[in-house]
Amino acid sequence: MSLLKISLTISFISLFIIITLPYIQPTKTITISEIKNLPLDTKIKTIATITSIKETTGLYILNLKDSTDSIQAIIFKKSNLTLQRTQLIEVHGKTTSYKNQTQIQVSLIKK
Repeated sequence: MSLLKISLTISFISLFIIITLPYIQPTKTITISEIKNLPLDTKIKTIATITSIKETTGLYILNLKDSTDSIQAIIFKKSNLTLQRTQLIEVHGKTTSYKNQTQIQVSLIKK
């Protein structure tokens, strides 16, 4: 009976680690040119400068640029953002595609 309890405990701990590891493991910072070569739905982190900001009814559309390339990033509106052109930001998100162009669906911005 004791061996069964130990086995079950180890199994639950292992399952918990497997489920939570992708959320706590830090993502490596990559360039925009590298992002454009990734498959869709890949989690990314990059540092870039905002070159333009467009606000629509349901989202913000940012154009971002680093030393390698530029890319469009979308942020679904949850609250008002205080971002400015030429501001350097760290962006976390995933790769998506719109009209055959890779873009970033932003989940977090650090200023």
